[in-house]
Amino acid sequence: IIKPFNSKFNNTRAKNSHSPINDIIKIEFENQDQARIFKEYISLQSGIIYAEYLPQARFLLVPNDPLANPTNGQQDHLNVINAYQAWNIETGDPSIIVGILDTGADFDHSDLQGNHFINLEDSINGVDDDNDGFVDNYYGWDFGDSDNDPSSDGESHGPEVTGFSSATTNNNIGIAGTGYNCSYVPLKVNESGSKNVVAGYEAIVYAADLGYDVINLSWGRSTGGASMFEQDIINYAVLDKDVVIIAAAGNTDEELNFYPASYDNVLSVGASDMQDNKAAWATYSYNIDLLAPGDQVFSTTVGNTYMRDKGTSYASPQVAGAAALVRSRFPNLNALQVMEKIRVSADDIYNVGSNQNYLGKLGKGRLNMLRALTDVSPAIRIHNFSYFNGTGEYAFYGDTIALSMEFTNYLDNANNVSLKIFTESPYVSILNEELLIGEINTMETKNNYSTPFRVILSSDTPPNMEIIFRIDIEDGIYRDFQYFNIITNPEYLNIQNEQVSLTVNSSGNLGYNRDGYSGGIGFQFMGETIVKHLGLIISESEIRTSSSAVIDLEKNKRDADFSVLENIKFFSNSIADMEARTVFKEVSNLSNPLNILVEQKILVWKNQSSILLEYRITNIGTDDLNDLHVGLFGDWNLSNTTENKTSWVHLDSLGYIHNSANSKFAGISLITRQEPIYKALNRRSFNGNTSDLYSPFTKSQKHQFMSLGVDGTEAGIYGNGNDVSHIVGGTISSLAVNESRKVVLALVAGESLGELTQTLTDIKLNYQNYILNPPLAHTFLACP
Repeated sequence: IIKPFNSKFNNTRAKNSHSPINDIIKIEFENQDQARIFKEYISLQSGIIYAEYLPQARFLLVPNDPLANPTNGQQDHLNVINAYQAWNIETGDPSIIVGILDTGADFDHSDLQGNHFINLEDSINGVDDDNDGFVDNYYGWDFGDSDNDPSSDGESHGPEVTGFSSATTNNNIGIAGTGYNCSYVPLKVNESGSKNVVAGYEAIVYAADLGYDVINLSWGRSTGGASMFEQDIINYAVLDKDVVIIAAAGNTDEELNFYPASYDNVLSVGASDMQDNKAAWATYSYNIDLLAPGDQVFSTTVGNTYMRDKGTSYASPQVAGAAALVRSRFPNLNALQVMEKIRVSADDIYNVGSNQNYLGKLGKGRLNMLRALTDVSPAIRIHNFSYFNGTGEYAFYGDTIALSMEFTNYLDNANNVSLKIFTESPYVSILNEELLIGEINTMETKNNYSTPFRVILSSDTPPNMEIIFRIDIEDGIYRDFQYFNIITNPEYLNIQNEQVSLTVNSSGNLGYNRDGYSGGIGFQFMGETIVKHLGLIISESEIRTSSSAVIDLEKNKRDADFSVLENIKFFSNSIADMEARTVFKEVSNLSNPLNILVEQKILVWKNQSSILLEYRITNIGTDDLNDLHVGLFGDWNLSNTTENKTSWVHLDSLGYIHNSANSKFAGISLITRQEPIYKALNRRSFNGNTSDLYSPFTKSQKHQFMSLGVDGTEAGIYGNGNDVSHIVGGTISSLAVNESRKVVLALVAGESLGELTQTLTDIKLNYQNYILNPPLAHTFLACP
């Protein structure tokens, strides 16, 4: 099912031409595998900003044996969060609406009727009287079943959630919701009979477009990672439509991100018990903003009754009701300010029980409704965080990294603000740990672009490591903190310019980081992947061959004969427009190793459809190596795979592929002056051509093909061509112990053979210039 995400929201408020949600298309598949495959395909198409597979969210219900006892004193959480004292100051405005996006409401519950907002502008008559795109949304809307009946169908989760924020208060019946007089509207986001959230983000847009003031989301997921689509919807509701979004942070006793609670511009609510300990079953993380009681708390449920239950599902709506009170009392505050007023006024509970074990991972503390209504305080938050190592937003071992960010004060003026940065990582040295901001007024933003925090990563910093920093914020009695992180150098990089791009990993794999075309983009020309398999082969004999080239052509598996010594890293002190380096050697369990060390450089210049691969090979063994063959195996895919042909141009030591149906050409060229190697191969048997390459592609076969010099210069010669491959390289005649030699190869692509040869002429000149102007290694001062 293919449909514009915003198709139902045809009222004028939804048609904001500047909103990114108008460009979102939602595609529903019955088969998850089909959805994932289509996501990979559509991601490569021009004009697509992002394509994502969305995991399923679920309601945050922790099953238990309910202890229903609907008598006075059951709502002990109200004492903990100072609700009674808060109501002495503010009891809320019925015009403030809390959207409960859940399993629906129990319309027959006597304690959920008084605060239920009824849309009198669209009575039930089969006509969309208020022209908002939804017919007869009198009671709310059922997004799960696409109708106007958001009743809970016997499911207890929604009625329980609703009671915490919106049970009718001061009516001599049952319990009190934290929102007191504020209204609520139920928006059902699951299909009846299912606990899966199928339309949560559609409901967020609906609530935002209809002007709701607060949204509660007691559901989510911990799998699948963050989604740009979901973040876009959150941003639309909060930043464009000024809606406060409160979300439950998860019911797993682990440190993890939970979505939507962990998104930017969401107030994330974890759970505590009645003694202010972190609830034993509750999630914790640096993305949680505050806690509220969620362990055996008391609320409404189906059948006009009440029960005790546990979960962050029930902590979150307490905060949603409090947010409605804050919006009632401070109507001039925007959504972000309301969320900050609640967060910054929370009670510090890190000295309670074992909470110190979760330092920084329980947010600012536990909800205090009285302080949220009465405290006067700044609320300074960090955003637009970025880091720069001189090349880009990378964090490689040995780098000095500049950490830049903006600081916005959402609440009361601050006069003498200072920031201090900390980390527990043993791989980080901080050069300047304190920054003085001085005065920062309400809704003012400052930055440290001219004086960034600077840190140094040690030379042994592992790749793909999360390094967490904490910034403490102070101004007089105001104390706050915020965490952010960087991810150190990845296992692989995409090396690219405007025409071509190639994925290279730290152990010499080309095209993809892992088998099965996983982790990377292959080798691309003008955005199209044109190589299926690309790999390095170094061979002296049939039994002494080390390779990262494919071994199983059908299962997409390759040899794994190399291990990383120095992780791949960009270098900025090069005359090449982009340079990356990595060092690797043979794995320790290789049966007949060559005993070599390989230093690999990847060089790219602008406006050239070529990538240069320099391999400096050192003999680290005890025996000389003779006739050492070094080359690349490439299995190409120019448009229609079965209509390709390969040939050899001796003058340029170029093995090239072209497609007989169009003007696409690509190939590999030996740049250094070794004896060239070329072997053209028919990958399969099409159009009268006969295959001479089979799985498994053994090391014995690889050596045989490479040891013949230039042999078999054409493949796919019959008919319209074939699925073809080739090997291109050079032979080092001798490599003594501790001696090094370079073999340099170029990947090229273009619209004609002449374009390939011209590109090679240019790239050879660039490489010669590179050799004559080596990168600066170090600058030092010396006495004349």
